[in-house]
Amino acid sequence: MNPFPVTSNCYNPLLPSGSEAATIDCNTGLLALGWLPSTSDVSNLLGYVSTAPAPHNLPGITRLDFGMTILANVIDFRNTTALLTMTFARLTSIGRSAADLAGITLINNTGLATLTAPVLSYADYLLITGNAIALISLPALSTTGCNAACVFTIQDDTLNQFSAPALLAVAGSLTLSSNPLLSSISLTQLATVGGDFLLQHLPLVASLSLAHLVSVGGDFLMSDIATLAAINLVALQSVTGSLTLADLTAPFTTLNLPALTSCGSLVVHGPLLATFTAANLVSVTGNLDLNSVAGGNIYTALSFPALTTCGAFFCTFNTHLITLSFIGAPVISWNISGNDCTALTTVLFGGGATFANGISIDFTNCALTQATVDAILAAAVRGGGFVTGTINLNLGTNSAPSGAGLADVGTLTGRGVTVTVNP
Repeated sequence: MNPFPVTSNCYNPLLPSGSEAATIDCNTGLLALGWLPSTSDVSNLLGYVSTAPAPHNLPGITRLDFGMTILANVIDFRNTTALLTMTFARLTSIGRSAADLAGITLINNTGLATLTAPVLSYADYLLITGNAIALISLPALSTTGCNAACVFTIQDDTLNQFSAPALLAVAGSLTLSSNPLLSSISLTQLATVGGDFLLQHLPLVASLSLAHLVSVGGDFLMSDIATLAAINLVALQSVTGSLTLADLTAPFTTLNLPALTSCGSLVVHGPLLATFTAANLVSVTGNLDLNSVAGGNIYTALSFPALTTCGAFFCTFNTHLITLSFIGAPVISWNISGNDCTALTTVLFGGGATFANGISIDFTNCALTQATVDAILAAAVRGGGFVTGTINLNLGTNSAPSGAGLADVGTLTGRGVTVTVNP
C-alpha cells in the first residue's frame, strides 16, 4: 500500500493533506518529520515520486538529498521543472541484482543543474539525458552493470565536463552522444566495455585518452568529433563488433592500434589520416575498410604484417598511398579492392603466399611497378588452387607484366580466372 497522498511528495500523518516540502532529505529530512523509513519504504518513496504523472511530478521541489548508502531499487526522475539539485552524499551502490535491475534515470529535468554522487562506486545503469547539467563527476564509480542489458548513457546539451576517472568496467553499453558543449572526458582507467561503446556528435572534444581500454564486447564507434586531434588506444586488444572511426576531420591525423589483434570489422575514415598502424592485427572477420573520403587520407604506407583472416579489404581513392603490405598471410583468402590509388606502386605478399579460390584482386587505375604486377600474378598461379576469380591490374600507370608475368596470365586464364592487365 502506498502511504503517500497523491498531492504530497513526503508523508507525515501530522501534516495537513496537500502540504509539500521544499526540500526532501531521505535520511535526516524525513526523520525531522517524525517518520523513519526502512530501505523498502525509501524505495517505495522513490518509485512513487518518480512515476507519478503530471502535475504530481515534484512541482515544488527544488532540491533532493538522499542519505542512504545502498539502494536496491530504481531512482527515476523525469520531466520536472523546479528541481535544481540532486545529491547522493553517501550512496555507494545501487542495484546488483541481475533479475531486477536498478539504477539512476534522469530525463528531461529542465532545471536540474547539479548532480553530486561523490562516493557512488556501483550502479546497474545510469541514464542521464535532456537535463541542464554542466558537470558530471563520478570520482568513485568503478563498475556499472551486472549484464549486457545494462546501459550507461550521458546525453545533455549543457554538459561540458564528464569525469569518471576510477571507472574500470562497464558490463553493458557506454554512450556519450550528442553533447554539443562537452569538451572534457575523463575515462583514464576504463578497461572493458561489455556492450557497445559509442562516442559520437561531440564537436568540442579535442583529446581523449583510453590508454587502459582492453576490450569492447559490442561495437566501438567514434564519429563526428570535429576537433579531435588524438586518441590513445595503446592497450586495445579486441572489439567483438565493428571498430569504426568516421567523420573525424582535421586535425585528427594519427591512429595507432599496437595491441589490437581482432575485431568484427574495422572502418577508418580520416579523412586526413597521415599515420595508421595495426601491427599485431590478426583477424578481421568482416570488412577492413580504409576507403578515402572527402579530402583524402594522406598516409603513404599501410602494413598488416600479422593479418591472416579478413572478410574483405577496401582501400580505394587513397591518392597518397605508395606501399601496401600483407606479408604475414600464407593464404590471401579475402577480396582486395585497392582501385584508384593513383600513387600506389608496391603491393607486398609473404614469400610463398597463395590466393584462395574465388577471390577478387582489384588494383585498377594505380601505379604498380612491373615487379609488383609480376608478384601478384605469381602468387595467383602458385599452388594451383586459384581457378576462378578476378584480377584487375589495368588502367592508370600500372606497368605491363614482364614475359614471365604474361606466361602467368596465360596460365590463369586457362584455368578460368579473369585477368586484365595493361599491354
